[in-house]
Amino acid sequence: MLAIYTPVDIRDTLKEQLSKKVVLRDQLQEQTAILKQKRHKLKVAVEAAHAYIKIQPPHQTIGEAVVNALTRSGSMALDKGMGDEFVQRTSPSKSFEDDDPAKEKEAEQMLEYIEKFNELLEDKRYEEAATHAANSPKGILRTPETLHRFMELRDQLMPGGRSPYLAFCDWLMATVPAYPNKPSDKMSLECVKCALEENRLDLLTHWLSQDRLTLSKLMGDMILDFCRIRPHLLNQCMALSQKVYTSVQAHTPAMVCMVKQRRLNQALEYAQKMHLSCAECVAVLKAQPSAELALGFHETKVGPTHLLPMGQIAITLIGIKQEKLAVDFIATLYEQGTQDPSNNGTALRSYVFDDELTNIDEWYDIVEACQRQDEPHVSLDILAAATVIMSIRGATHYMEQMERQRAEEEKRRQQEELEQKEAKGKKKKRRRNLHREENEYQNQNKHRDAWDVEETKGPM
Repeated sequence: MLAIYTPVDIRDTLKEQLSKKVVLRDQLQEQTAILKQKRHKLKVAVEAAHAYIKIQPPHQTIGEAVVNALTRSGSMALDKGMGDEFVQRTSPSKSFEDDDPAKEKEAEQMLEYIEKFNELLEDKRYEEAATHAANSPKGILRTPETLHRFMELRDQLMPGGRSPYLAFCDWLMATVPAYPNKPSDKMSLECVKCALEENRLDLLTHWLSQDRLTLSKLMGDMILDFCRIRPHLLNQCMALSQKVYTSVQAHTPAMVCMVKQRRLNQALEYAQKMHLSCAECVAVLKAQPSAELALGFHETKVGPTHLLPMGQIAITLIGIKQEKLAVDFIATLYEQGTQDPSNNGTALRSYVFDDELTNIDEWYDIVEACQRQDEPHVSLDILAAATVIMSIRGATHYMEQMERQRAEEEKRRQQEELEQKEAKGKKKKRRRNLHREENEYQNQNKHRDAWDVEETKGPM
């Protein structure tokens, strides 16, 4: 049998064709795997969107729901060590097959948007990535996860000197009007922290003036902490913190900021308007003790009462080792009273009488402080008023005690009368019962006697 040989040139051609087909096969397999993976992601995104529409959980956008679902799906694949096999073995659900084409198209667009964002980050086109994420449809990339990705790039600087992290925060704030909700309080705090770290108070001022942030007391504290080691920025930071505090009704730190900026009248008007409690005013006085603030609290009234009565101001200052300031404050009120002929020098005593918050022991502490600070006339006036108060309270207590005793005696007398009435009623009832029983007994005897007579007569 003759052997058939293939020419060398034909054999080389066949090898080349086979090699091309192998390469094409590999490319098609790779493309198939990519398409299957994309299809799986699209399925996850659509199902997550449908679940969100049915439940609509609070504090979460549809974009966050989709991103979280995609993240969990990828994590499951990696944890199981399946790689592409996980995608290949995952058959699309029936609900996905029957989905509305418009919804599928929308989910596919969102997925492509996310993939485009990832490509921009991989290519280190950070400014474009920040703009792309901040303008994402339905806010799918305006999430804490995206913020965290940019946070990891905070050490890298772009042309112009700012970091990708600040770029995203800036774009996030700039696009707030285009979305129904402002960034959450946590994201707002992170954006403020980023602006402070990069010394961009101008940006922070703009964000606050345009109402782009979700404010919190912690944000005001963060701004104040920033200026503690930067005295040249103190006034600017104080103004920003004051705006935050007043917006969230953190009254005490808001007033402290006003006092530190020497806006005492504004602080007192704010306290009067917001009806600050005595405890809140005491906290402000402890934070910023001064003669002006003490007098301001005493002179400013809410209705008929002082924002802080004299005794509470004095005892607060004494409690924070400001005894001289406390006595000087009382001495000023004493001098004002002696100079006014209309009150015959009784103004200080009237302040003591009107003060219902300060107890006798505290008044005695104030008297001792005045004596130590060489203010005998002041201490004597307060002691006299305190003694009168103690006498009045003692007499009042005695009268109240006597009144309670009279009330108890009256109650006891009424109880005895009630018991006597009940006893009389029971006695009358027993008599009636005995009388009824006696009548019944007599009636029975009459009937029995009549019956005996009838039997005695017998038939005639």
